Amino acid sequence: MVYGQKQKLLEMLEYNIDALVISKEERSFYYFDSDRVLEDSDSDLIGRIIEDLDEYAEKERGKEHTRIQNALLKIGEEEGYVVEEEHTVSGLTVDAIWFKRDGREAKLTAELETTGGWKKDILSMWETEPDIALLITTNHKTDKVAKDLAKFSVIEYAPYLLVYANLNTQNVFAFENGQILGKFELGESFEGELEEEGEFDIEDI
Repeated sequence: MVYGQKQKLLEMLEYNIDALVISKEERSFYYFDSDRVLEDSDSDLIGRIIEDLDEYAEKERGKEHTRIQNALLKIGEEEGYVVEEEHTVSGLTVDAIWFKRDGREAKLTAELETTGGWKKDILSMWETEPDIALLITTNHKTDKVAKDLAKFSVIEYAPYLLVYANLNTQNVFAFENGQILGKFELGESFEGELEEEGEFDIEDI
């Protein structure tokens, strides 16, 4: 049993232990089961976020940024990952991160952009070396950011699967190696593999 924040749990994962983390400040607890099998499929995890993000955020309290952040953390916990908010690496901070069982490798990193400056978020997530990078915007009335991302040369060399979600239009886009794999809608039922979507024409946005 550990009293404190989940950060202490990250430091203990190398010992392959089960742990109950109790946070007096947050008035919450988290049970870590070292034997639990994680959902490792990128497609399935992205599908879970597409289906549940809005619903989970609506149940949270606070400002929009906090509600979305907490919703992502809760989904990550339910999938068996060790989650952390406001994680800092190389002087850059990301809004949410899901760690694998070793506590060192990131499965998913998320940035919530409310002002419009998304390029710095791409670089911040790059530093964490995740399998999936999730960029969420709340202030764009169109999907122009998706088009801009497709033209952003850095994306072609990004070492992760990039997912962009626009909470205003409710549209979600998946990118890999500079190509748009598909367009989805928040809240819709998601089935199948992202690869089956094929390359998506940018002019269809």
